[in-house]
Amino acid sequence: MHHADITSALIKAGTNQSAVARSLAGRRGAPLTAAAVYNVIKGRSKSERIALRISQLVAIPVAVLWPGKYPELEARQSHPRIRQEPFMTPHTALVSELYMAATRAESEAAVLRAAHRGRQPPFGVVEDHRSKVLGDMLDAIESALPGLGQRFLQALHPTVDVAEVADAALPETAP
Repeated sequence: MHHADITSALIKAGTNQSAVARSLAGRRGAPLTAAAVYNVIKGRSKSERIALRISQLVAIPVAVLWPGKYPELEARQSHPRIRQEPFMTPHTALVSELYMAATRAESEAAVLRAAHRGRQPPFGVVEDHRSKVLGDMLDAIESALPGLGQRFLQALHPTVDVAEVADAALPETAP
């Protein structure tokens, strides 16, 4: 996540970098400096304590704030029994899901570019990628706000009854 987005999330949560620094005691009980917090937010330095505290305050997982930078924290936060961030609001959950879907899409696009070494990939490959990205984004929306992904899909395909197609695609269950 971009450092400005993290700073914005702190402000929306009613806090700031200085407050984060004051809430974490440094060596010998002295508070950390706001500069230390700023450097972690910017990605210039690493601190699991600061990253975890920011994650808790803004209710966004470390994996979303700094993807891949804190694997141990990511593992701890994803484990259901020791999950440490507070409950996410629907808005925060939506932002988190969309950000993770976008990150996956960027990484898949990089693989696609590398596989074709600067040449234009075949049309079907590009269309498959676009469909997968759109599907992932709609799934993210649907998981955070049920019904909204289907409404968006219906808007994209106004001549098709999306609910009817979705029902037809579901396998029959035996009684």
